[in-house]
Amino acid sequence: DLYSGQKDLQRLADLVETQTVKTRKRRAVKMRDLDDFVQEDEDGSGPATPRKKRKLGSGTPTPSKAKAQTPRKLMTPTHKRIITKRALEFTPLGTRVLSPNQLQASPYQIARSTLHVSAVPHALPCRETEFEMVQSHLEAAITAGTGSCIYISGTPGTGKTATVREVVASLQAAVADEQLDDFYFVEINGMKVTDPHQSYSLLWEALKGDRVSSAHALELLEQEFTTPSPRRVPCVVLMDELDQLVTRNQGVMYNFFNWPQLRHSRLIVLAVANTMDLPERTLSNKISSRLGLTRITFPGYTHTQLMTIIQSRLECVGAVIVESDAIQFASRKVAAVSGDARRALDICRRAVEIAEQEETESSASTDPGKENLPPDTPSKTPGRQKPTPQQSTAGIDKRKGIVTIATIRRAINEATSTPLAAYLRALPLSNKLFLSALLARLRRTGITESTLADVADEALRMARVSLSKPVQDYLLTLPPTLVQDESIADLGADAQATPGKRGRPAAKKEMERVARLLGLGAAGRELAEAGIVGLESRCGERVGRIRLGVSDDAVREALREDEESVGLGF
Repeated sequence: DLYSGQKDLQRLADLVETQTVKTRKRRAVKMRDLDDFVQEDEDGSGPATPRKKRKLGSGTPTPSKAKAQTPRKLMTPTHKRIITKRALEFTPLGTRVLSPNQLQASPYQIARSTLHVSAVPHALPCRETEFEMVQSHLEAAITAGTGSCIYISGTPGTGKTATVREVVASLQAAVADEQLDDFYFVEINGMKVTDPHQSYSLLWEALKGDRVSSAHALELLEQEFTTPSPRRVPCVVLMDELDQLVTRNQGVMYNFFNWPQLRHSRLIVLAVANTMDLPERTLSNKISSRLGLTRITFPGYTHTQLMTIIQSRLECVGAVIVESDAIQFASRKVAAVSGDARRALDICRRAVEIAEQEETESSASTDPGKENLPPDTPSKTPGRQKPTPQQSTAGIDKRKGIVTIATIRRAINEATSTPLAAYLRALPLSNKLFLSALLARLRRTGITESTLADVADEALRMARVSLSKPVQDYLLTLPPTLVQDESIADLGADAQATPGKRGRPAAKKEMERVARLLGLGAAGRELAEAGIVGLESRCGERVGRIRLGVSDDAVREALREDEESVGLGF
């Protein structure tokens, strides 16, 4: 009905397109592709190949029902999925409540905490002169804006690092009060770095906050210190344990001592070492010359200064648990050896622990089972209560739990006693005599290696001049089994009857030979098995070589005050 001629052809095509229920996707794509092609005019003489041109009109097909229901989203960067890691969630811990025992600390606990080496006191006594010297040099360099090198030396435990930190803390307080210009502070400890070249990375990280490799940090530091900058902030570098930062070519030391000499560096280096002559003994001349002449020496503490340090730390303890004589004894003992304040504090702290242990044992022995009993119910009329036997006898033994000279001596023995010293003191007399002969041979010849025969002969000579009865009985008499031998006994009787005969020297030689082999050979093998000496494995022959496997000073220190070793030359 709709098609009656060529004029109704277009209307029929439109009807088919609009009245179709479902159009295939492939057909729609084909129609869209055909719309891209436009046929040229028919003026040409021959057929022409259609070519793709810009679309002149909108020939998009009608979208399907599925696409009409869920329109497609444009994939712009805004709608792209961004994957991020979920933030970590931390569960806060509950509030910790301290027990009454921790809030009400005993005098022993307070003394142990204040006598600890890591405890920072409010003031640093007995170092006022050195404090003023370091502070004056640092303040002058920071104010002038120039570089400087300061060499600080002294034996361990004399307060070098603690004094420098105290000076830096006081200068930082002055900066906070706007009395001094701002500065950076960097601490480089030679014992805390695995490689001396890591010092470059630590210094650059402190200056700029960036962590780079050692080689790159060296280049950046060279560029930083050679380039002038009017806004550069001075930097103070504390190089502790300087002897641990020495390399083969000494490049690290040269750079750190050369940078302060540059005009625009504003670098101040505080070099701390344990030896006074480290620049002259270890470093080359070009490094020693750059170190400068500003040198501060920290002498060892005297016994008076050590007493002041210990008493200043015990001021906060409520009760008197350390006697003044005990403090003086410990101070004199340490000052006579090294003057190390840390050693004196450790000895006093150990003495306080021993006194606390004695006080606990005494209280437990007087009232056993007291810890398991419940607390008594308080009475409204305490005057009516009778004193307990413990309360009535509480003042009898007042020295229990107090550090005395005997407690200090016990703490010193524990501090100086090592496993090696304990083992050497427990050795039998033959082993101690063997070690004494080996040390005498070493002292006489100056050669660390000897033979077993030389050590045995030396032991025999020492035994002959020794006045110790055990040594005389051990080395110069025969064992009981050989004394009962009839042939040897007859030989000895003949020698006594006729002194001019040859039997007596032979018997004496036999006696000496047997005694040496039975005693010293076993002693050498036992010491070799323990690692005290190194013995050549020749089954105990006299030509076997032997040498000391530990320090000779350690052996002398362990056996010097031994009762059995008196008169053996230790």
